[in-house]
Amino acid sequence: MRYWSPLSSEVTRKVKEYAPDEVLFIPLYPQFSTTTTESSFKDFYGAMQKRKIGAKVKALCCFFENERFLRSHRDQIIKEIKKTKSAKKVILFSAHGLPLSVIEKGDPYQYQVEKTVEKIMDHASLKNIRKVICYQSKVGPKKWLEPSTEEEIKKAGDLKEMCLKLSKEEAKKKYKVFSSEEKRLCLKKFCRCINSDDR
Repeated sequence: MRYWSPLSSEVTRKVKEYAPDEVLFIPLYPQFSTTTTESSFKDFYGAMQKRKIGAKVKALCCFFENERFLRSHRDQIIKEIKKTKSAKKVILFSAHGLPLSVIEKGDPYQYQVEKTVEKIMDHASLKNIRKVICYQSKVGPKKWLEPSTEEEIKKAGDLKEMCLKLSKEEAKKKYKVFSSEEKRLCLKKFCRCINSDDR
């Protein structure tokens, strides 16, 4: 982990004990960003150098267009959509935000998030349902990616059904905020995400 246990320093100690010929670095971030994937790889590789681990290192970049990844999301959404009776729906895809300055420097994160959503929605069952990509977790005074998840929930408040696509951890953090206004905002559905999918 980058900011939680097990840290790179802990893992590389075990790697050195095992003495592999090759190390495969697999990020758990579907979309690449310099602030996440690249930062994590540099941290891990730096820890390897400190421990003088000479194994060859290979790193995967991202999997934002992987069909199994897309299908896992799509299946969960379609499952929830089938439960709804209202003709007027919107799906909010809530992604972790980034400062706009990071994107302006060439970070591909926003583009990859948009491609993921585009491909998830490319299914007959979802063709006529409105979707919105929004961003959460803004901190500090800098301008971040927009629109914000909170604002989009408020805008969608008159809808009968709304599906908020969050990871399991994000949903736990956000639930108290959203559920406190659930009746006013008509927030009806949290879609399970793929980290709670047994597949």
